[in-house]
Amino acid sequence: MSRTLRTARGQYAIHDYEGFEGVTISEYAGIDNVARMGAFIAEHGALGAGLLEQFGGDMDQAETTLQDCYHGQFASLADYMEELTTESVTIPEALRYYVDWDAMARDAEMNGEFFTVETARDEVHLFSSR
Repeated sequence: MSRTLRTARGQYAIHDYEGFEGVTISEYAGIDNVARMGAFIAEHGALGAGLLEQFGGDMDQAETTLQDCYHGQFASLADYMEELTTESVTIPEALRYYVDWDAMARDAEMNGEFFTVETARDEVHLFSSR
């Protein structure tokens, strides 16, 4: 819920808000954009809020990324890297324990290939970067 104040010139200023899952709302954000953000968060919860935070409140970018770049929910990026690798490459059983999935995940994130939105402990949502 947000509280707005209408000025004498018909402009609005937002001075207090809650229910936006920690997303920062600018004092002079347009009412239509705030409503759009609220609807996005209501529909997608912490995931929607995390995307809005990732993109500085840019609704178009958040919606497009969710639609086009979402790979699903995993316990960690390392788990995704393991799943992706083992689905595409046969790793001999004797070498399986030498693969450092955490390092692969760290490299993929540092290289800008992927980013995650953490919504709970052992719950990350994975997105490919554009």
